[in-house]
Amino acid sequence: MSINGILMQYFEWDLPADGSLWTQVKEKAGALAEAGITALWLPPAYKGYDGTNDSGYAVYDIYDLGEFPQKSQTGEVRTKYGTKEQYIEAIEACHKAGIQVYADVVLNHMTGAEMTETVDTIVWRRNSRSESWYCTNEHETIEAWTKFLFEKRGGKYSSFQWNKDCFDGADTNGMLPADPNKVYLFAGKEWDPDTNFDFLNCSDLDVQNPEVIKELKSWGEWYLNTTNVDGVRLDALKHIGPKFYNEWLDFMGSKKQIFAVGEYYDLDNRELQNYLGHITTDKVTMHLFDFPLHERFYLASDQMNYPLKNLLHDTLVSSCPLNAVTFVDNHDTQNRLVQDPGTQAREVKEWFRPHAYAFILLREAGYPCVFYKDYPDTETKEGSLVAVITALMKIRRTLAYGSQHDYVSDLNEIGWTRESVDGRSGVAVVLSKDGSNPITMYVGGSEHQTAYIDVMHTITDPVIIGEDGRASFPVIQGKLSVWIRQDAYTELFIEQEKCE
Repeated sequence: MSINGILMQYFEWDLPADGSLWTQVKEKAGALAEAGITALWLPPAYKGYDGTNDSGYAVYDIYDLGEFPQKSQTGEVRTKYGTKEQYIEAIEACHKAGIQVYADVVLNHMTGAEMTETVDTIVWRRNSRSESWYCTNEHETIEAWTKFLFEKRGGKYSSFQWNKDCFDGADTNGMLPADPNKVYLFAGKEWDPDTNFDFLNCSDLDVQNPEVIKELKSWGEWYLNTTNVDGVRLDALKHIGPKFYNEWLDFMGSKKQIFAVGEYYDLDNRELQNYLGHITTDKVTMHLFDFPLHERFYLASDQMNYPLKNLLHDTLVSSCPLNAVTFVDNHDTQNRLVQDPGTQAREVKEWFRPHAYAFILLREAGYPCVFYKDYPDTETKEGSLVAVITALMKIRRTLAYGSQHDYVSDLNEIGWTRESVDGRSGVAVVLSKDGSNPITMYVGGSEHQTAYIDVMHTITDPVIIGEDGRASFPVIQGKLSVWIRQDAYTELFIEQEKCE
């Protein structure tokens, strides 16, 4: 029997810019593996526009993993997270602990060019952030920041020259302030076909240019050979057409077997399924983060009349379970210290986060991703969200392997069970918003006359499984209860605590 996997996003927006993250990963890899984490998604490792303060999403030099004194007033070579050497040591530590590592690949919005170039453009506009772009047919000659020199790297690893031919648009005219509702399409170019948005920000990569495609393949091979990562998280899929990633992933998969998950930020599941349909390479299986499911979590936490039975309605995990990476929140949805103008984070409310984590960690479908902000490097306090996630991960790793049965109550409660298999305890889960009535559920005929304990300690009295393998599992209004067999509870949570 294969082990249930758990991915962890090991960063968030508001991490300190002290260069310590790679060292932290190296030190904590063993503990993370012991907790049940099987893969880490690490933040962009290469140099961004703001040097040691950049989160990595404002791309400057994809070959500088913290090795060259670029974008630094003091000559520092590190990125926000550390040096190239520390990054590779962190990956090696993860591998030694049995954890895979996925690199965050951000290609489209390059910024920080050293020089401008004169470019003839066609102006595109939109009336607001929520509306679509339209072509004005206005021609304007601009100074575009498209000449990247990388002088302090001196051509090491690649001598490729990035210039205006490598891009199809830009968001600013020289030193003028950017207008969020105005962008410039370079004359003779077109926005990437089959994309949902015409443009994101900074300089828009022309992935229809054969030389650009060749360079990004060369870089991808270099990155695999240099870092030995096991997979990639692909940023902003909406803004680069699937034709490019189909070709790029096919090339990458021919060099090494890798995992791939993409950020296609859309709440319409049809859009996600459509994108998956365009990825036809047989070298790599494409996965997507299930943003429609996250939206259901947010609505359930924010609107008391939102029915729990709708959590799976029109989600990727319900339509394409083998391609869905499920999550409660990530850096794109979290409330953070510096929020993009005009955006509103839809972070799942605190009271519902235990419910949501139980939903992604204890069900059959989907590859769950735990968020660093919810599972930070801090002491676990009884009753905290960290303690809840720790308990749920233990149960996922050791018990949640049997067939699943779903139950819905009319009183805005839902439940499901994972049957007992191979002598393991079954698992029974009940989520409540408005109701507090028990739900009768089946955990397996072999479980008759056994006692089940609520790991969340919401209910103190045990439940005895009937002769037919069923029992009535209670829950308190607005709370989560997770039930396992009493002997399994003792082994997982009492005896292990004594050993610790």
